[in-house]
Amino acid sequence: MARSDLQGACQTLAEALEALEQHVLALPASPHRSHCLQAVHRMTHVFETELRLPLSQPPPGPDSPVSGPEEALMRQIDDCLLDALTAEWRRAARVVGAAVAEWPDMPLEHFAQRLQVLAQAGRLQVRGDFTSLLHSEVRLPDVN
Repeated sequence: MARSDLQGACQTLAEALEALEQHVLALPASPHRSHCLQAVHRMTHVFETELRLPLSQPPPGPDSPVSGPEEALMRQIDDCLLDALTAEWRRAARVVGAAVAEWPDMPLEHFAQRLQVLAQAGRLQVRGDFTSLLHSEVRLPDVN
């Protein structure tokens, strides 16, 4: 799928979210309406910040470095994840829990992605189904 196709799909989704908000606003005032409106606003926020905005940026080149603040944050997250590791196998969810305590608003997928990057760099070992934090385990690399 081409980038322009993704952007077109994003536009369609944005229009659908706007229409959904209008339908919810048309409901009689009630706690249920307020709950639904909050849910629509959360979905819109996640859509805008985690999908639409990144897609609107030019794609990074193969050698594009991560910018200063982003790089510093990734290093902090990596350090937190690595600090939660030992030589013994631990569930990946437990290790991610340490990072979630530091950055509670960050999506779990980001921490899982950082674990994958660390594993690819040889900074930790993984076993199990790494598509699930509950069904995979991680540890510090065996130095023997």
